[in-house]
Amino acid sequence: MLEDYLRDIADLYNKQKAIYKDRYKKGDFFNVFNILGLSRNETRTHSAFLAELLDPHGSHGMGNAFLIDFITRMHLEDLRLDLQHAYVEVERVIGGIDENYDKGGRIDIIVVSGSKAIIIENKIDAQDQYKQLVRYNNYAKDTFTDYRLLYLTLDKDAASDASTLSDSGQLMPNVDYYPITYRDDIIAWLSDCVAATPDQSSVKVIVNQYKELLKDITNTMEENNLVLDALKKEGNWAYTLEVLKNGEA
Repeated sequence: MLEDYLRDIADLYNKQKAIYKDRYKKGDFFNVFNILGLSRNETRTHSAFLAELLDPHGSHGMGNAFLIDFITRMHLEDLRLDLQHAYVEVERVIGGIDENYDKGGRIDIIVVSGSKAIIIENKIDAQDQYKQLVRYNNYAKDTFTDYRLLYLTLDKDAASDASTLSDSGQLMPNVDYYPITYRDDIIAWLSDCVAATPDQSSVKVIVNQYKELLKDITNTMEENNLVLDALKKEGNWAYTLEVLKNGEA
């Protein structure tokens, strides 16, 4: 019955509000990234923070534990990196962009271990540049004996044709480069990092805050989806359409 459906939705909405109110009282929304206006800053916030966690010599003091978790989570074990001698750079300059757009640019994050590398192109709000992944792939082929090129976005979208189409053909997702997402991959990896960190460490607090930030900007906060999940439930589609139809009348 439509009346029962509407009652259930109202109950879920009230539950969602109660959860939000409880989290607010506990200070869960006191987030340093939001307070400083850095929530969507691709370079200063996201690339810098991810690179610091990946760095075996980072200030987190966890050695290569976070990098190992990342390699495992992203299924990069076959690279067989020498983690003891790995280092991380942000915004590595690889030269000026040439007239054919085949070389040059800045790599957002790169993990280097001898002759091998993990290259991460990080996209929050920015659009793909012309032949961007082509240039990074060409650089990697010329510089390293083995590498993985990761394309990181909020959602798991493949890169645009403009970024991946070269004179010799198009780069293929999951072959030439690997799409990963904040929503599914990075948040899960951050949970691994939190689990690996000592309970009283300030690192655990900050990583948790960053994870909550990502859940917010990817709209994956659990309490925010109570009503939405009910609306999308297959058995409720007819009722949902009826409500939408009446709302447009």
